[in-house]
Amino acid sequence: MIAALLVFPLLQQEAPDLLPDGRTRPAVKIPTLEAPEGGEWGIHLDGFLDEGVWAQAVVIDGFEEVEPYEGRSADPKTEILMWRTGTHLYIGVNFHEPDPSAMVLQNQHRDAFLNDDDRLQFVVDTFGQSPTAYFFQLSAAGSRGDALLGDNGTRFNKQWDTYWEARARVQEDRWTAEIVIPFRSLASNESGVWRANFERYRGATRTRYRWTSARREYRYFNLVNGGTLTGMDDVEQGLGVTATPYFKVKRFDEHSGSRDWQTGFGGEVNWWITPQLKMSLTANTDFAETEVDDRRINLSQYSLFFPEKRDFFLEDANLFEFGLPRSNSLLPFYSRRIGLVGGEEVDVEAGARLSGRVGPWDLGLLAVRTGQENIDGEVVPEGEAFVMRPSYNFSNRVAVGGLLTYGNPATAESNLVTGLDTRFNDNLFGGEFDLSAFAVRSEDEADSAEGVAAGVRASLRTSNWQYSTQFFLAGDEFNPGLGFVQRPGQSNWSNSISFEPRPKDPSSSVRKYTFSLNPSGWFEGSWELMAHSIRLQFLGIEWHSGDKLELDVRYAGDRVTDDDFDPGGVFVGADFYDFVDYSIEFESSEARALALTVDVRSGQWYDGDRTRYDLGLNWRPSPTLSLDLEYEETAASLASGDFATRVVELGANLYASPALSWQNVIQVDNESDELGWQSRLRFIHRDGQELFLVANLGWIERYEDSIVPTERDMALKLVYSVRL
Repeated sequence: MIAALLVFPLLQQEAPDLLPDGRTRPAVKIPTLEAPEGGEWGIHLDGFLDEGVWAQAVVIDGFEEVEPYEGRSADPKTEILMWRTGTHLYIGVNFHEPDPSAMVLQNQHRDAFLNDDDRLQFVVDTFGQSPTAYFFQLSAAGSRGDALLGDNGTRFNKQWDTYWEARARVQEDRWTAEIVIPFRSLASNESGVWRANFERYRGATRTRYRWTSARREYRYFNLVNGGTLTGMDDVEQGLGVTATPYFKVKRFDEHSGSRDWQTGFGGEVNWWITPQLKMSLTANTDFAETEVDDRRINLSQYSLFFPEKRDFFLEDANLFEFGLPRSNSLLPFYSRRIGLVGGEEVDVEAGARLSGRVGPWDLGLLAVRTGQENIDGEVVPEGEAFVMRPSYNFSNRVAVGGLLTYGNPATAESNLVTGLDTRFNDNLFGGEFDLSAFAVRSEDEADSAEGVAAGVRASLRTSNWQYSTQFFLAGDEFNPGLGFVQRPGQSNWSNSISFEPRPKDPSSSVRKYTFSLNPSGWFEGSWELMAHSIRLQFLGIEWHSGDKLELDVRYAGDRVTDDDFDPGGVFVGADFYDFVDYSIEFESSEARALALTVDVRSGQWYDGDRTRYDLGLNWRPSPTLSLDLEYEETAASLASGDFATRVVELGANLYASPALSWQNVIQVDNESDELGWQSRLRFIHRDGQELFLVANLGWIERYEDSIVPTERDMALKLVYSVRL
């Protein structure tokens, strides 16, 4: 089956250059103009479109409504202005707004998750017909965000950052903005033909307007349905060299133990060998400014997945992704295996990365050397890790690629993984159809074992219906040294179907209803059932206000294979358990200053009962202040006893400006009896020139309810990029 799926895309032919609704794909030529004298950006970057050069820009209008009513012309007036020089791309925002007091202005900090903020977001495929793209967003309050997109938008890397600048202004009858993107920040082709799409979100009415393909069934991230930008040839990228050195001072205190000062130097050098291909070198790579992982209590028999947050491994991460999209249970390549062992940091002494595009090829090469480390009395040997991820794009709809990884940072023994995958995306069956498949093999010297894994996923998205099905398996001997396998030796089959009808009465306060069915199962060996879940959402309501209510029932089961399984410290005997539980979830609109989320799931669980509470409280009275409370409790009564686990997270964040932020995260749980506090001060002089002051403090509860400090560290890190 996998072989057939690998051959099928090769037979596909490019469809005519039409949009799904049969219209001709819109094309806009971006004029090349002379920038006035306005400092380093060529204009006075203040958010006002008052320089004369904006009158010469091309105007992109004709936006149409996607939500809540498809096909209507955008009202109020929505315009994008664009022009370029040899070195920079300039984008102007002119969004009329009849009642600026009703706008949602909650976030101004870098890389905020914008749910209901008034904003512009746009995607650009700088190669014209590529499954990869760049994503940018700008809120009316000034928040800037960017991301890397892969596999026609099915993969989204929010942690990635690049160099660009923007300013927004709210005026009496509109909000405007100026955006400047240096061409040296983007890989691009030589033809000068890009794909792009633009989308406006209005917080007051929760309305979306889109430039092209304004249909709900077509994902905004998928530029198969985007418009065309021409005139983007002959861009100047300077020497294409960026040096990013850092200097760090760190103090480490261990309670009743050693106190140590550390200083360090290191950094990266990036060189655009061609406008499409970049070489990156790093030495003494440091992650002192990395955000702390979310605290979680594992009540299952299997490992938890944590996302990558380190900048070096996030750079061009979309080019290294392999396997099935939206699945974190089986990753043949998982970058957190490099430089982290058992959650503890291992020195990354040096590394090299070659990433980008050569003709129809997407290419990702990574080589890293890690140092020797003593973790909990065990010596982690020094070693090397190597990753090669090529992918051949037959078109922006069809790609076939490979994977090779070598190394296992946890041991000195060799580990080799090789594999093939394919991706296909097109407008079929009345909607947007995606197909992915992969097959991979591992050879592990430590266990003298060879293993295989494979998977396939298909999905279809229409206006009111969504379908997906996927199957993957990991053999007993499959062991990727640089990968992640949540359930070794097991296979998974999961399906999803959802129906989202909308009231025909335009005066209804309800935007849509949701009904869904999600059956899935885990199997071992000769199809022995290890776990199953059938979740039925029998009612989901979303109001135009943004409030949501969901009710569901779930019939699930799990096979306990070991008498040592003790969730919450209470033992559960080896057996297969079936249980039924129910859930009610309410989420208020985040457009309000105070937003609430409540999720309660209760019912049978193993040989007893369980109730789980999730509570979220968010207060954002202005773009400068954010207070967040997350509370999670699981209370269970089992045959062997009762337990209750709790995790509390408090966020207190101050954003003096888009460039200056002070973020605090306090986390505590009653499983480890540890409290952790990360305080993170960040000043962005400009992208790539940043100052971080990060403190990590910890306490633990001892006998007789005494609380004592554990490890504490404080790091000052200066990063200063120079671009040539």
